[in-house]
Amino acid sequence: MSGSLSILTGMSPDAHPPNDEANSLASYAERQAELQALLEQERAKGGLAAALMALYRQQLDCGFIRDPLDEVRRFSFEGRAYAADHFRVQFNPARARRFGGVGPARPPEGVEVINGGCFLCRENIRWQSRGLEMGYALPKPLDRYVAWMNPFPLAPAHCILASHRHEPQHWHGQGKELVQLAGELIDLVDQLPGWIGFYNGVGAGASIPGHLHHHLMPRPGGQAAFPMEQSFAAFGRDGWTSKVYPMAFMHWHGEVASLKTRLRPWLMAWHDRVEREATANIIVLNPGEGEPLQVVFVPRHPARSRAEGLGGMVGAFEALGEIICSSPEEFDRIERGEIDYSTIAGMLSQVSIAP
Repeated sequence: MSGSLSILTGMSPDAHPPNDEANSLASYAERQAELQALLEQERAKGGLAAALMALYRQQLDCGFIRDPLDEVRRFSFEGRAYAADHFRVQFNPARARRFGGVGPARPPEGVEVINGGCFLCRENIRWQSRGLEMGYALPKPLDRYVAWMNPFPLAPAHCILASHRHEPQHWHGQGKELVQLAGELIDLVDQLPGWIGFYNGVGAGASIPGHLHHHLMPRPGGQAAFPMEQSFAAFGRDGWTSKVYPMAFMHWHGEVASLKTRLRPWLMAWHDRVEREATANIIVLNPGEGEPLQVVFVPRHPARSRAEGLGGMVGAFEALGEIICSSPEEFDRIERGEIDYSTIAGMLSQVSIAP
């Protein structure tokens, strides 16, 4: 195996941080720069997906990603009340630990905590992960973002695209910022055939509201289309729908330039007529194989961030029709038959709002 790939696969001792934590932190910048160069080579050969998958392998092999999803159990519930012929549940117990982070709560002596210890600020990531977590800074024109692997993933290679700068997740009454967020997510997912990307607004699933970020992941293998995707065909055209699915949403499909042209006036008009604290989920799906992108905008309100009977918030992944459960109590409910098609549809309808 070539030296250029050894740091990505973890086959070389140099790919791993030194055992001594102080040395690991001291060498962090050098190791990050070396990894960045190697990931750039991967991107040049195979595109953005190749770079992200290489980062995933490196982070798995170095020990930062400790959850290989072995404990995940999936359930599917059939029904006919909506265009979706099923809804599903992912029982993922590791997700319950994500709010505690992956490392020490306090930094070593002489290391400064910034922005309240934000988990998405590089300066904190260095010490919080004991020098293990490293990212990939995206090239222009998306150089606003760094890709970090999610230590509590929903699927293999689930990554977080976080802004370099510590800036809020919400667009704060700026319609142009909302349009920019949607456009950047479209540009990202357009480079990733077979992947999905989503943005969770504040009060709409965002677990770190103080730092701008998106989620990206390859479509989970061996699974049918998401329930929401089934409703696209039933609706039969682009536009607003509130009848074929328990959550109301706006849907577009097409090529990048066309999508951006059509999204902008609709998003600006929506933004101008809703209250300042209104929020949203934005979902972009890239089917691959030359198929057009699918874009979904789900209007939300932070007062309706949670559904009765669900421990976590309803975010974009849940909006797609896959509910995430992580507590023993939720698993017991599944085992007792208390969660089914109608239960999940009811959860989604509870958080749905008018456009």
